[in-house]
Amino acid sequence: MKGHNECTGCFACQAVCTQNAIEVLEDKDGFYYPSIKSDACIKCGQCSCICNKTDVFYSPKEILCVQYNNEQLLSNSTSGGIIAALADAVIKSGGTIIGVQYDNVDNGALWTAIDDVDRIPSIQGSKYFQVPLTNNIYKLVEEKLKTGRVLFVGTPCQVASMVRVAGCDNLITVDLVCGGTASQLLEKKYLEFLVDSTGRKVKQHYFRKKVSGWSKDYYSKIVFQNGEEKNYKGFDDLFNYAYNSGNCMRESCYNCQFTKNERVGDFTVGDAWGIKAEDVKEFDIYNGTSLVLINSNKAQELIAELDGSIYIHLANEQLLKSNKPLFSRMPRRKVRDISYLLINKMPLKKAVRLVNYRYTLKKLVRRGI
Repeated sequence: MKGHNECTGCFACQAVCTQNAIEVLEDKDGFYYPSIKSDACIKCGQCSCICNKTDVFYSPKEILCVQYNNEQLLSNSTSGGIIAALADAVIKSGGTIIGVQYDNVDNGALWTAIDDVDRIPSIQGSKYFQVPLTNNIYKLVEEKLKTGRVLFVGTPCQVASMVRVAGCDNLITVDLVCGGTASQLLEKKYLEFLVDSTGRKVKQHYFRKKVSGWSKDYYSKIVFQNGEEKNYKGFDDLFNYAYNSGNCMRESCYNCQFTKNERVGDFTVGDAWGIKAEDVKEFDIYNGTSLVLINSNKAQELIAELDGSIYIHLANEQLLKSNKPLFSRMPRRKVRDISYLLINKMPLKKAVRLVNYRYTLKKLVRRGI
């Protein structure tokens, strides 16, 4: 199987192991990796085979800017609500959505299956830490595929692994434009910091909310268990301060094989950064705008089912240049060697200032210090 710096934590190896010989272990940085139990392994080679299987990539057929016309689900979304629109169509046709639910920090972030439109809000919103795809999720997807369509939403590496294990006509995939994933350790430390600094327990952490409309100048939102809410602008959210440094990503993110124009999912979805309001007559972009790449025939068929429920603006390849994670990886800097040591051992506010030292220095210079 792939080495530590190349392993994406997809756990396709665990999904195909017939001997239950692969377990999930957490490393010192809070990321999860497969570990082979030597006493159970029969050396059949299935894990290495699935790990090194060649992925199929698509050249996008269409580039769209999209906004869902469901006001509530659009408001809940990070950008234009396209995933909620796709989910609604698939569920109403008897299908299932597989995505990550993180609507209560006490329950943690969990992969879940949704076949009720009322549950769509539970999987909306960005999550910037990795939630491992373990064997039970692959089995769940394979079971659901027997009776209908499954819309699987994940990062490109997760989509690729799901296709390797369970690819078939009923599986429709959405690969999310991804700049890399932090570990759950960063989120854990941030939640602990909030409790210590506010004296209140946290119920929900929304990594991005459209507090003042959809823009790169974004807010996060914390909902406390007593019902109080607080919005944090940009790097006032210490998770974002560390995450946006690029210095706390999974090692494989610095060697990502999916940062290119050819895509692994039927759909590719992200923010339509670079779109100009004066160029769009179909809708108000500031309510949120999704970038949607239509990569396969399955995607073309499903997007056609959304006729009347979404606003569409046709775009071109020029727009993709404003979405750097589509084609460029985050550079690995030397501070990554100790970023999680700092986060784990130091007061979080001091740790994130060191992890994101470039921004910290710029801020000091602007203040004339």
